[in-house]
Amino acid sequence: MKDTGQISMTYEDSLVFSNTHLLKSAVAFVNTRGGIISIGANDSNSTDGIPSSALFQILEAIEEVIIGGCDPPIIPDSKIQEVDGKNVILVHIPRGMQRPYCIKDEGLLDGVYVRVDGTTRRASLHVVKDLILQGQNRHYDQETVTNQVISEKTVNALCADMYTVSKDNAEGKPVKPLTKQELIDWNLLAEVDERLIPKQGFLLLEGSSLINTDAQIQCALFKSTSRATFLDRRDLTGPLYR
Repeated sequence: MKDTGQISMTYEDSLVFSNTHLLKSAVAFVNTRGGIISIGANDSNSTDGIPSSALFQILEAIEEVIIGGCDPPIIPDSKIQEVDGKNVILVHIPRGMQRPYCIKDEGLLDGVYVRVDGTTRRASLHVVKDLILQGQNRHYDQETVTNQVISEKTVNALCADMYTVSKDNAEGKPVKPLTKQELIDWNLLAEVDERLIPKQGFLLLEGSSLINTDAQIQCALFKSTSRATFLDRRDLTGPLYR
């Protein structure tokens, strides 16, 4: 997920930081790659600044809102910086280790947010599940699908097809055939009692109909960098390698 890593809020916005805008931004950053919330600036790269008389009061209140409004608590690292002769508060939100984080009043089902392409979005159920696994130092694509068994024929067909695609894209360079053992080594398959048990990553790679039909890649061509209007959009399904 690509992200600019910074959100700007004007001083007027910061006066109403008790609403969910600040909390959504903090939760989205901590669940993704971290980032900075800039108070006293705006998205047009100009600086409104914060009056010196309100500076420390605003800083303290912002930290209280973030720490008290998120679960688990988010501990921001805030500092005051002078930009163009005006005061700006920079609130650094680190990437969290106890993912998923949520807005306390909204709960885990509705209050989890992430950053996607420079925007803050409510996390889908699948993303929340993946964040839970990340918080446990596990990953969705490495989860075993215990109710499925993959045949040798399916594995061999996948290896052969991936080899063909690789050769077509190699521009004459040598390509090594893929083997079942490599899929096991990559943690895409598990061999249990002479049965081949797939991991979620294998099913995504193969494009199997056994996986959730919501699995897809969404692509869009936008008119400008604001991503407000897109010119074309496609939803891609099927094998990942294709």
